[in-house]
Amino acid sequence: MEAKVQSKPRTTISLKLDKKSISPFSNLLQNGFRVEILAGRTVKMLLCEDFGVEEDYLEDRIKTIFLDGKPVDDANSASVNNGAVLALSAAMGGLVGTTLRRGSVLSSFRSGITYQQEKTMNNNKTVKIGE
Repeated sequence: MEAKVQSKPRTTISLKLDKKSISPFSNLLQNGFRVEILAGRTVKMLLCEDFGVEEDYLEDRIKTIFLDGKPVDDANSASVNNGAVLALSAAMGGLVGTTLRRGSVLSSFRSGITYQQEKTMNNNKTVKIGE
């Protein structure tokens, strides 16, 4: 038996702004927004397949990923479930930024807070991205 997910039409917003024009949008981008996704997909599937982020961009530019407030090392294994909060960042500077970065040599210093995959199963739930 094969289950098929019907996709909804994609709505895309593209903005190209200079530094002076970005201010009105910074609050929205910092506070986050809600999107409906098929829950249980990995962070990589969500970003690359559902949101159209290029894999190279994910690997090269998105250096820090937080899922429910915990740093994620492997975007291929961390699942986004119902009510999850996902936050993304480019490389952050300093010791803390280096420690929180995916695949960092200092990641062992944060082993107690690193995201660990839980065994749950959800379907078509609303997930809040950012916050």
